Amino acid sequence: MTRDYQLQNRGNKNISLREKRRNIMALSPEKALDVILSSDLPAELIQSFSEQDLYFLVHDIGLSDALPILALAHSEQWGYIIDMEIWTKDQLDLDSTTHWFKALLLADTKRMIRWLLSDRLEFLELYLFRNIEVIIREENEDPSDFPDGFFTVDDYFYVRIKEKPEPLVAPDNNETISQDDLEEVVHEIINEIMAIDYYLYQEIMLEAMSVIAAETEEETFRLRNVRLAEKGFLPFDEAMEVYSPLEPDQIGKKSVNRNPLSPMDPEWLPTPMAHVLEIKEQNLFSDSLEKLSDRIDLSDMEMEFASLCNQIIAAEQKTIRDKAMLSKIVKKAGSTISLGLEVLMDREGTTDPATRVGFMVNHSLKNLFRVGLGRIMGLKWQARKLIGDGWFGRQKLPLTFWGEHWTGVVGGLLVIRPVYYDNYLSGTLYRDFLSLEDIKHTERVLDDIRGFDELLSMMAPRMDDFKDFHLTCYNLIMTLWVHGKSGKKDDTEGPVIMDDVRLWFRDMVMPHNDDVENPKNNQGKKELLSWLSHRSGFTEEEISNRLGHALEAMFQEFVNEYGSVHVDDLEARYITHLCIKSDL
Repeated sequence: MTRDYQLQNRGNKNISLREKRRNIMALSPEKALDVILSSDLPAELIQSFSEQDLYFLVHDIGLSDALPILALAHSEQWGYIIDMEIWTKDQLDLDSTTHWFKALLLADTKRMIRWLLSDRLEFLELYLFRNIEVIIREENEDPSDFPDGFFTVDDYFYVRIKEKPEPLVAPDNNETISQDDLEEVVHEIINEIMAIDYYLYQEIMLEAMSVIAAETEEETFRLRNVRLAEKGFLPFDEAMEVYSPLEPDQIGKKSVNRNPLSPMDPEWLPTPMAHVLEIKEQNLFSDSLEKLSDRIDLSDMEMEFASLCNQIIAAEQKTIRDKAMLSKIVKKAGSTISLGLEVLMDREGTTDPATRVGFMVNHSLKNLFRVGLGRIMGLKWQARKLIGDGWFGRQKLPLTFWGEHWTGVVGGLLVIRPVYYDNYLSGTLYRDFLSLEDIKHTERVLDDIRGFDELLSMMAPRMDDFKDFHLTCYNLIMTLWVHGKSGKKDDTEGPVIMDDVRLWFRDMVMPHNDDVENPKNNQGKKELLSWLSHRSGFTEEEISNRLGHALEAMFQEFVNEYGSVHVDDLEARYITHLCIKSDL
């Protein structure tokens, strides 16, 4: 009975702390700091944060203001921050190390030194080796004979702090480490170790003189990677698995929940919430999260989503230090998972929300991400094949040949991580793929391009005749049509003269009254279809079924641009939809 009561109390406290953390993570940095420090038990609250959440909280608040939080954080939280901050790829960044050592010394000097001695001793020795020179004074030696700059705390080990090396990369914060900062940190470390245990101080100084730097740094980096791998930060080669596409029929069941314990369990650990709280968009993934009623499933999902985001960060080799930067990764992960769910729903032919939630519970988020990615990467492979093969590839034309919109669509697919061409409809030129509708729209564009490529291949225009023009698919076809309608049998079919343009314009377009549909427009569309069939060898039905909407849009674009202009007012320099020879 007593144990049940204790477990119940522990569980209630865990749940209460979870709600407090969630509320704090949603506050502005200033308010979050005030709420934490004014709570009844700030240390308990701070130490209940997951290492990842506290890391983002410290960066959002700002290191100088967050020192009271660091002073109350537990050692594992310190260790995570150090692991994240002091490495540039696989190289130790001494400036960052000094920067964070200085902060932790300000937060709690004695505990920081004891933590280094107990948990990161080899790393401490490596840090000292890189930053100090040591001379052991013999009995008959006079310290005045030593070079300038050496100091001692025991008249036996004489230490000189090396000149601070240039940082590996320019600091991305406002704080720079000076030689004085380095000397202050090293002096503090040496004095504190000496105060704790003189014999331990002697051992550390002897070890610091004989460190095999390359081996120690490699082992320190390996141990750091092991610790971070538990949170999803895998080595680059392993992290890249997240970008390997997966077919829907290859997706397997989730094997084991990552955090299957309830808050009542003594071994229950807090899950990272920063990643989930940065989900701002409404999509199938966010909707499914809201529908999770089981607290254990939700906790597991938060842990799994954080791990997935961290793996994406590791694969892209980015440094994410605050929630604003994290938000972009979260958006990509959430939208691609949502797309993966939509692919599975489409395959099953259902829109049932319960089925969708079941997919998310039974399949790993990483595999759902990879299923969504598979549809995106399929578009990329189509685009690469399209511009490399066929008529377009043989002509070695620039991508701009396909016009602004189509060039934007294809260009977004050819980057390393394909993106959707939104053309500022949502405020940006490109964005992540969000739904199957984005996929299908892009597929329609690729299908249209493929159709025009096949059409032009059969028409076989003489491209050398257009080498002096800014050529697009539209103005090429329109120019060939005008030239064909002229009825001339020249040995060229290249750019047309203005007289032929006026004759074609009068016959096919003509200015029209805004209140009355011009019947010649419809006739012009039919004439274009008939001419294309005659020129390419495809039937009118084949062309209409494949490219009818695109051809109509092409013709309508010309009509909208020039349909209100009288034929006598046409000027070649203002007509970009045709390739017209200069009168000069």
